Amino acid sequence: MHIKRIIDANMNRAAEGLRAVEEYFRFSVSDPRTAGSLRELRHSMRTILPEEMKDSPVSRDSVNDPGADLDESAQTRQCSRDVALANCKRAQEALRVLEEYLKPSFAEHAALFKKKRFDLYSIEKRLYSPFNRLSRSRLYIIVTESFCTLSFEDTVRAVFDGGADMVQLREKDMTGREFLERAEAAKRIAEEYDRLLVINDRPDIACICGADGVHVGRDDIPVDKVRRVFPSGFVGMSTHSPGQVTEAEKMGADYIGIGPVYSTATKKTAGRDPIGLDAAAEMAEQAGIPVFAIGGITRELCLEIKERGIPGVCICSAVISSDNPGKETAYFADIMKE
Repeated sequence: MHIKRIIDANMNRAAEGLRAVEEYFRFSVSDPRTAGSLRELRHSMRTILPEEMKDSPVSRDSVNDPGADLDESAQTRQCSRDVALANCKRAQEALRVLEEYLKPSFAEHAALFKKKRFDLYSIEKRLYSPFNRLSRSRLYIIVTESFCTLSFEDTVRAVFDGGADMVQLREKDMTGREFLERAEAAKRIAEEYDRLLVINDRPDIACICGADGVHVGRDDIPVDKVRRVFPSGFVGMSTHSPGQVTEAEKMGADYIGIGPVYSTATKKTAGRDPIGLDAAAEMAEQAGIPVFAIGGITRELCLEIKERGIPGVCICSAVISSDNPGKETAYFADIMKE
């Protein structure tokens, strides 16, 4: 009977912890994909429990439980993320208890609970930077040195001063050594401002400089191969249609760029017409991961994008080619964060 009480207590503890983390991803950071994964994990627990243990609630004795009065709230929790982290740990511990107590008589079921625990470890990463900050990012600036009015480093500082959440370095014509030098300089600046740095196409350079993310196009290195070189950060992917949004999510992308929404002169788009605002809004609504509209976005067009409910924008020439990149960034930041 005591085994069933242990199973019952830890099934409840795991489910309650998972639900608390699910609510964080659903409401605090608007990440329906992760919230859905947590919901699926929580619901699946009952299905993998041995039949012999599914009546364990009848052995419950809450009144005489010696642990009922224990205070588990000693940990200081200053924000909703702290609550989610604490409950993630709580669920992991409960899943480990379930695994260990089922192992002697139900080894196959114990192995399934072990897998659920490792699934939760993977989800837990999203509570830490840079994944957590990615979910809250709204303004993303691409920096290509040849398009900059100011010097490279002054441009990066200016856009962070203006309120950019993330900067991507995109350099197609530099040598690897030159690109790495710019990336290392940009990483130092990003750390000063506590902002995110993304490297375009080069997971090796991202790994060396300690960048937070890598962005790839559809014809670049596949997402799963990027993670072999760059396992610690997030990976974004360009998409141009609703079908590609679905494909990017299946490949494991952490965010997507959708576009080009409008005509752009900063990236070669030969043979690819702008997708337009209606298609971009449809793709953004479909996506279960962070979204950034990209391509020909000006001040006026940014307002239209925000009004259509697209949560993030990615800007290049309208900012870095202006006479005052910091002021221009601040204008876009005011639109996206109001």
